Amino acid sequence: MKLLCCFNEFTISQFLFLIGGSLVILCTFLGIYVHPLFFWGSIFVGIMQVIFALTGFCPMKMILKSGGIKE
Repeated sequence: MKLLCCFNEFTISQFLFLIGGSLVILCTFLGIYVHPLFFWGSIFVGIMQVIFALTGFCPMKMILKSGGIKE
């Protein structure tokens, strides 16, 4: 397994996992320590992952593509 240390070597799918996982962790901690309504952020990320798996539609993927991230 190769450890990627530079973000310019990441593909879109790696960025999607990085962003999605980071948002779930952040929203979970905020939901525990700040306010329970932050759990809705984790729910939203999970719903978007299911939609992507079923349809292939992902708004974050379109954003990353327009930013020049390689496929």
